[in-house]
Amino acid sequence: MRKATSWGLGGFLGVSVVVFEGCHYQRERAKERIKLIQEALDKKAKEKARQQFLGEKALRDMAAEAKHKEEKLKSDRSKWFWQRG
Repeated sequence: MRKATSWGLGGFLGVSVVVFEGCHYQRERAKERIKLIQEALDKKAKEKARQQFLGEKALRDMAAEAKHKEEKLKSDRSKWFWQRG
């Protein structure tokens, strides 16, 4: 009876260690996957923000250029008006 109890306890402890290590391995793999997904999402968000910034910068540049052209046109018109007489 003592031998059977020892084998039962030893078997239970052995299986428990194996199951624990298997679950631990699966948890670590899941954490790695989550970390990779988060990094990919962060990279995508940074790229999207960068594209948005570049788009807004292009719009600001175009608006500044249009304003400059408009001011130049107004000054050219006023010069022409005064030179006409």
